[in-house]
Parts: sequence; structure tokens; C-alpha cells
Amino acid sequence: QQEQAQLGSQLQAWENMNEELGRIDPQQSGSSVFTGSFIKTSQGNFFVAVALGRISVNNEDVFVISPKSPIGQVMLNLEAGNEFQVNGRSYKITEVL
Repeated sequence: QQEQAQLGSQLQAWENMNEELGRIDPQQSGSSVFTGSFIKTSQGNFFVAVALGRISVNNEDVFVISPKSPIGQVMLNLEAGNEFQVNGRSYKITEVL
């Protein structure tokens, strides 16, 4: 019974993430970071969407992060050329797609 409850919670979490992903408009673009942005930084690539963690795309690591995460909150509304720090690490945004 406890295992069923745990699996039910995991299923609900996946359904919530799927719903959040469905709200992202891939045609939307802008010069500043928003949910749905792909960001290239001096410390790696990020996709602001849902909290999936690191994935590999075309042999490149991409960190899929939630806009509610600490780094996601800091990056929101920043533009290419902006610099910021999170957990003592410095980042420079080189491109926002």
C-alpha cells in the first residue's frame, strides 16, 4: 500500500511536469531568459522548463532546470552578456535562444 502511494505520487509529479512542458511555446523567442529559453553560459547550457537535471543532446550536456530553482530564478529576465553568481560560481550568459 505504501509502495502504491509512492508510485501514485511519482505519477502525479510526471503528469505535472508534462503539463508544464505542454505550456511552453517553442515558437516564442526573446532576448531575455524566460520559461522555454535555451541559454548558453560560460559554465554550460541550460533549458528553463522543468526540473529534469542533466541530459545529453547531440553529445552536449544540457541542464534542464525549473524556473523556480535557485539558478532559474536568478537567470529569469537576464540577457546575453549578463553575468551572475549562484553558490559561489560565476556565470556569463553568452546566448539566449
